[in-house]
This record gives sequence, C-alpha cells and structure tokens, in this order.
Amino acid sequence: MGKRQAPEDQEGSEAFNDILTCLAGILILVIIMVVIDSKQNNILIPTPIEQSSLKDPIYIEVASSGALFEIPVQELDRMAVDKLGEVAETHAGDRYKMLRSLSSASNKVGNADYEVDLLSKLTGNIVLRPKPDAAGHILPTNVSMSATDDAEIQWYKGVLSSIDNTNQYLSFIVRSTDDSYRSFKRARALAWLNGTQVAYALLENTELIEFGFGGNALNIQ
Repeated sequence: MGKRQAPEDQEGSEAFNDILTCLAGILILVIIMVVIDSKQNNILIPTPIEQSSLKDPIYIEVASSGALFEIPVQELDRMAVDKLGEVAETHAGDRYKMLRSLSSASNKVGNADYEVDLLSKLTGNIVLRPKPDAAGHILPTNVSMSATDDAEIQWYKGVLSSIDNTNQYLSFIVRSTDDSYRSFKRARALAWLNGTQVAYALLENTELIEFGFGGNALNIQ
C-alpha cells in the first residue's frame, strides 16, 4: 500500500503547478508580442507627446482608392476591451482557451470599415484591419467649402464642424498611391480653410493601422 502524500507536499506541488501555469501564460504573451513586432508596422500615438499644443487627434484614413474613412479609435478600443472581458468571463480565466477563442471568427469586433485585432489588444496596442468592401467617401476634384449639393462634401464638412480647433486637430493616414495623396491634398486644403491644424503619416497599401505607445508622433503642419 502506498503512502499518503503529506499535506505540506501537496501544497508544495500545487504551488509548483501554479508557477508553471503562470510561466506558460507569460511565454504565450511574449510569443504574441514577438510576432506582432516582426510585422514592423508603423505605430501611431493617439495623443502625440511631441506637440507643444498637446491637442487630441481626429484620425482619417485616405485609402489607396482616394476614399476617406474616419477612424473612431476610442469607440473601437472600447469594443475590443468589452469583447476581451466577455471572452475572459466565458472561459473563467483559462488563458489557453481564451487565446484560442480570440482567434475564432465568432469573436471578431469592429465597425463597417475596420476590424480590431483582439490578440494585439492584449499587448496594449490597437491594431485595425481595413475591410476590403468598405466604401468610404471620395471628395470631388473641384472641391470647395461653399459647395452644398455634394453629399461627400457635406460629410466632410460635418467632420470638420465637429472638431474643436482649440483642442483637436486632423491626422491623416495616407496610403502610398497617387490617388491617395491627391485626395489627401484636397482634404487638407479644406481643413486649412476651416482653421483646422493637420498632420499626416504615410503607410504602405497593405499595412495594418496600429495605435499604441512607443510609436511615431505626427508633426502638425
């Protein structure tokens, strides 16, 4: 007949198992961070630290087609946080099941234009994947703030009118195509006429949009 394990041996074994579980969880997070860093995406800082005005940015992506998309960063971040909390509660803190669940199609979050990468959110960053079927808004070539009969101009005028020029500025994410840059210049000109300060960042056509700490601050023009 085998001997019963002493209570102190059982406690020591449980503590050792807890340590192994924690180490395994940390290792998984480190692997995720390494994979994300290997993408070498440009990271944008939601509140630039190198601006003397310390204004808050309102982000607009200028797609490769020249279409404009307003990016509601805070709203998408809140959706990601809510989904992470929901998944964590569903799996009662089981890290392995939680990580597998975050990769499933049923746990995707976003809006009509962007999908949030939930695994990247675990590292503190917000990574957005533009949806290929999103339409966006294309400003006409002969653009004027006095135009009242164009729906796209009215949309953009609505964006500009919602900006507090004292505390906010417009930050464009411009893709590397001629159509994108031409559309950006039209939108920038209207922003200047509105008295709105402008900044921009250049991204390759296939790059994901990433917001987080330690990224590139955008200089206001």
